Amino acid sequence: MKRIAAQLVKKRVYKSIVHFVLVATSLLSIFPLLWIITTSLKTKPQYLANKIGPSWPITLSSIENALSSANFLKWILNSFFITGAAIVLGTVIAIFAAFAITKLSFRGRDLLLDYSIALMAIPVIVMITPLYILFSRLRIVNTYFGMILVYSGITAPFSAYLLTAFFKTIHWGIIESAIIDGCNSLDVLIRIIVPISGPPLATLLIVNSLWIWNELLLALIFLPMDKTHTIMVGLTVHQSRYSINVPVVVAGLLISALPMLILYFALQKFFIQGLVEGSIKG
Repeated sequence: MKRIAAQLVKKRVYKSIVHFVLVATSLLSIFPLLWIITTSLKTKPQYLANKIGPSWPITLSSIENALSSANFLKWILNSFFITGAAIVLGTVIAIFAAFAITKLSFRGRDLLLDYSIALMAIPVIVMITPLYILFSRLRIVNTYFGMILVYSGITAPFSAYLLTAFFKTIHWGIIESAIIDGCNSLDVLIRIIVPISGPPLATLLIVNSLWIWNELLLALIFLPMDKTHTIMVGLTVHQSRYSINVPVVVAGLLISALPMLILYFALQKFFIQGLVEGSIKG
């Protein structure tokens, strides 16, 4: 009995330690977001008086100043357009590539997959110089079109790799039935495979959107003019205007993070489902 009681005490102590560690880790993860929210709801004097905790009364003046600053809304619209267009183009390319690799028979199919995987291992910074030289000769530096090409080209290999793994799990009998009914390869892809690929597509949408939206280095190099800046470049380059007024800068960061938070919570169910299916089928 004493041994059983000792074991129960050890289990309770172990569970208590685990719970404490999980709660502490969760609080540490949430703290930066809470700090951003509370700081954006302060004025400059309130922030100087209390830099960590919340202040009263709550004010939206810092958020209003961030929204009314020059080109802020333009940067937001630029980010929406570039991110959306790059995601659409990169995902369409990845869908066709994954379908060809998994469901079509042609020479060099395995080589195409290996090439796509190899592209994922190349650091982005290595491609900056040759891309900039190429884009300069094509005269598409500082254009939305050039930035969309860069982002879609970088995200397409990973997207194709993920979709290839999912498409391999689709039973060939479904495709054969569609072919017997008169569908060609394009009909099979659009009417059958894409509709049942919601979870991996949602995963790609969230992951790639988050990376493109927050990407700084490429956007800073290929979009040097003020009117073409994305939100991250605009906040980074022009934050010196409000370097003393920290709440305004933090308010801008909060506003820029809201679209990605909304996207994640809207597609959270499909995102988790895609991760679970990938871990089980992998």
